[in-house]
Amino acid sequence: MGDRHPCVPTVQDGLGGRGRSNSEIAEDLFITVATAKSHVSRLFTKLGARDRVQLVITAYEVGLVKPPR
Repeated sequence: MGDRHPCVPTVQDGLGGRGRSNSEIAEDLFITVATAKSHVSRLFTKLGARDRVQLVITAYEVGLVKPPR
């Protein structure tokens, strides 16, 4: 994941491997639900993921999210 778009850390922090809804992401990051939805949608496209489960799996595989201890 070389050149990251500025939205990636934001959504990464919002999802955090916790499977959050767009509303929860928006509330936590002080953005609109539409913005959260847009960022998540872009991640689906960029990563070729078909659902949030694949996004979370990819986040773990590339080290963006660490398993809880």
